[in-house]
Amino acid sequence: MQATRLIRQQCPRAQILILSMHNETPYVRETLRAGAKGYVLKGCIDSDFATAVRAVARGQSFLSPAISTTVLQDYREQMGDPLNSVTPRELQLLRMLAEGKTSKDIASELRLSVYTVDTHRSRVMRKLKLRSIGDVIRFALMQGLISLGGAEPPKPN
Repeated sequence: MQATRLIRQQCPRAQILILSMHNETPYVRETLRAGAKGYVLKGCIDSDFATAVRAVARGQSFLSPAISTTVLQDYREQMGDPLNSVTPRELQLLRMLAEGKTSKDIASELRLSVYTVDTHRSRVMRKLKLRSIGDVIRFALMQGLISLGGAEPPKPN
């Protein structure tokens, strides 16, 4: 990132293509903010590198497909809708947790292992920055995922 910033300062017209093993969102985001026009993962070098070099040389941007997914996910999260960051399965599990179901109940109903349910629960709570089941319930109520009194909540658009 620092090298990218320095190159852009010294030669603002330079077209910078990053070849990296890092696909973590903060790293990719900061590298692109530093001025890189393209980002290729080392694991994708055979299939993407020549295309990326040509695109960046023409002044276009290029992201490895895996990085495109990361950037799109980051963009959605930055847009402010926290539910953009969860998968349909995680959303289903979130509702069930907010309704008071245990991991064992959810595992049985969804025909998953308790370990898988616990993994989904940890992931969705981390994504939404929820620390307790109380947080899950408050979040689900505020988002209209569940309602008080057992009535079906309206379906989100």
